[in-house]
Amino acid sequence: MNPMESVTASVAKLLNQCCLTKDEGLLVALSGGVDSVALLTAVVEWSEQITHPPKIEAFHMHHGFRGEEADRDAKFSFQLCQKFKIPLHLVHENLSLKLGTGQPSLETLSRNQRRFHFEQIAYARNCSFVLLGHHADDQAETVLGNLLRGCGLKGLSAMHPVSQLGSAKVQLLRPFLDCRKQVLKDYLDHKELKGLEDSSNNSSQHRRNRLRHQVIPALLEESPEWITHMNRLASEMHERWKQIEAKLQPRFELIFSSGPFISIPPAAWEGLENHEIADFFREALLTSSSTGGQLSRGHLEGLLRLAAGHQSPEVDLPGSRWARRCGRWIHIQPRSESTSLEWSPTTLQGAGHNHFLGLNWKFPATDEVSLRPWQMSDRWPDRESRSVETLRVAGIPAEVREWWPVLIDPLNGEVIGSPGIAGPKVQLSCSNRQRLNSLSFHLLRVTQK
Repeated sequence: MNPMESVTASVAKLLNQCCLTKDEGLLVALSGGVDSVALLTAVVEWSEQITHPPKIEAFHMHHGFRGEEADRDAKFSFQLCQKFKIPLHLVHENLSLKLGTGQPSLETLSRNQRRFHFEQIAYARNCSFVLLGHHADDQAETVLGNLLRGCGLKGLSAMHPVSQLGSAKVQLLRPFLDCRKQVLKDYLDHKELKGLEDSSNNSSQHRRNRLRHQVIPALLEESPEWITHMNRLASEMHERWKQIEAKLQPRFELIFSSGPFISIPPAAWEGLENHEIADFFREALLTSSSTGGQLSRGHLEGLLRLAAGHQSPEVDLPGSRWARRCGRWIHIQPRSESTSLEWSPTTLQGAGHNHFLGLNWKFPATDEVSLRPWQMSDRWPDRESRSVETLRVAGIPAEVREWWPVLIDPLNGEVIGSPGIAGPKVQLSCSNRQRLNSLSFHLLRVTQK
């Protein structure tokens, strides 16, 4: 098979496996570069060769920086879509406004925003698949970059031909992972088309560019088949990762997360080998936030020490978050609280719903219930153990215990229980999970277990 045929064959092979219905569509990510232009061209060519082609649409994001070059890319993408007579979804973002302390890198932020728009547009337009132009050179580059960061098995598996996009029923397709970039360039030359060059790809400021222009050429000089070897390694690691992922999946269901907070019970990692625990933590953070992919080997070693119960008070994590152990639980939360935990004693109505501490409260009784912060001398009804030990075992951090709500009988002032800990069953819910503080998060956790 000549290079020209291999490009269209790669697209056809993957899309023919998707069993598209006539009502489904394809959304092609179009940056204007060689790989994305080759992808759109090959997808259009494939659609012209089948009896019932799906609708094809394209997406381009103007990132709000790179000045005239970004405007040029958007205009070029629009003109290319006009040529192929397909609609283009052009989204403008000013990502420079979203950069700052505690925020992901510009590269990560750009990727996250693109994926957000992929999901939104694909859902709105009934596109079951989003196609990306990553090629074999990109795959080898990704494996090397992940390896230098101290990745685990999943990092070595790099990008996959088919993967899930968020929570929507949309899949990401990468048909070019077996194609070299030069083959894509030759394909466009044959079609008398071109792709644009992004000048920022030549900047040595970014590690990916240094790998691409300095390290990888040296590796190819030593081993001309290096890119092929890296891609085979990624494929093998992907198969091994699937086996481990199947083992870890039931354990992910034990995690309680809401907004920026994550709580992990000991049952989630007990019985696993150290390398499996590292994979578990990495995947847990990746699933619940955008920072899992930024975890270094040092971060993971710190989490392993917490899991082993070593005297490690806390572990700093990307995204201005930290992890620490309380009881046998491991909690991950923002470094600073968005709101104060302090509150004053109050009385809530037993009947109906009450809003307090950022949560909706519902009691089984119809009588009034008084609440006050926990005190060291408190004892739970019909229990011999100290209340502080019960709270510690439940994984309530010390600074949260100080303001932990205790239910008081308004008639005699005696302790009758505490949400999720002892006494009457209290139902709690939250309408805005992004505004939780650590107190409201742990209240949700212990009442929904």
